[in-house]
Amino acid sequence: MKRPDPTGHELEFEAGELFFSTTDERGHIDKANDVFVRLSRYEESELKGAPHNIIRHPDMPSGVFRLLWGSVEKGQPFAGYIRNLSSDGSHYDVFATVTPLPEGGYLSVRSRPMSTATFNDVFEAYAVIVAEENKLREQGRSAREVAGVGAKLVDNAVRDLGYDGYDRFQRKALLREVMLREEALEGTLGMVVTNTIDLIVRAALGIHAEVSVLSFDQETLETIASYTDSVLRRIRNDIDLQAAAELGLWDSSDNALRPRLNSLTGELSTLAALSRETQFQISLARLQAAMVTQFADERFEIEEPAARAEANSAIRDLVSALLADLDVMLQHIGSLHVAIHRARTSIESVSAKMHERRELVDNFLDESFEQGTDLSERAAALEPHFSQSVIDADVALSRLERLAKALHDFDAEYDAAPLERMREQLLEALENTEM
Repeated sequence: MKRPDPTGHELEFEAGELFFSTTDERGHIDKANDVFVRLSRYEESELKGAPHNIIRHPDMPSGVFRLLWGSVEKGQPFAGYIRNLSSDGSHYDVFATVTPLPEGGYLSVRSRPMSTATFNDVFEAYAVIVAEENKLREQGRSAREVAGVGAKLVDNAVRDLGYDGYDRFQRKALLREVMLREEALEGTLGMVVTNTIDLIVRAALGIHAEVSVLSFDQETLETIASYTDSVLRRIRNDIDLQAAAELGLWDSSDNALRPRLNSLTGELSTLAALSRETQFQISLARLQAAMVTQFADERFEIEEPAARAEANSAIRDLVSALLADLDVMLQHIGSLHVAIHRARTSIESVSAKMHERRELVDNFLDESFEQGTDLSERAAALEPHFSQSVIDADVALSRLERLAKALHDFDAEYDAAPLERMREQLLEALENTEM
């Protein structure tokens, strides 16, 4: 099937419209909903079994799809901004997520891009990357080589936008897109239904509400953990003065504090990484739960038996993907609670030693001032640095105490049991609902 030439005409769709497609392991389309068919401008029969790249737009770098396949083939989800090409040459822009299905193949859920600034930045970078890829093709480089170079260029481009690589970018972008979409819909999921699969819809809505609460907690946790991790690295450098060793003030204190700081930095890094990964799974669950409810509404309008059976099969795919995401998310939540406990223990250990170290510096300054101690020229020059160390220690201790409280509050307040019960309800609904 020959791809049309782009016309530049953009097809628009509403924020409340989600659409999906499923493919086999080779990327051939299996199922899709009405919104996908409408925007693609193909007949549903033309899409069935067709390679998904029939809707690939030339504005898209090959490197993006190299990153996509690299993720899903490892069983990991992917998210990104995509421009698709319709059969008549028009195009439509989406924010797409792609996740492996438990029984094989892949599910892609798409929404309207809501973060205009991010979208524009990304497509400005895409234009540069496409030009570079075209140069490589003109030089006779293979499609595989072009895609490999393109993937590196995409990763570099999002780094230039302030993200620590594409993986970090897609996590931030997904969270932002989901939250902006729901704000635009004023907290609703768009289409909410009551019909013959009401049990599935209610379970999906409950899951959406529960993970939305968790999402805000996770966002706060990640911000605090990442910020404190950065602060600790800076504070450690400020306090770790060569003057200490030269003056013989705290050789033993330094030896005790350094490994504790290293341990805490490691614990916070683990905590932040788990938080980001859990955040990504939470955002996926919110989007997938919304997709379940919307497609349930579409299915209600289908009367032809064969099409209805196809829709029922698609609902099972959507629910299976949601259940798989919930399983991963619950695992991450369990690991997160373990990481929180370890971080709190490390904070207590570091705080105790920093109090001791701060007192040591304070005493040194007091004795030097009150007794008029005859300091060496080197020590006298370093005295202002000791004063600054006291200030830095106070700042570090204050921030550590705030972090410890935030971790305690999160650990004490959030209970994964309701989400686990909702997962079981969704599974039971899927097994028992007559479709």
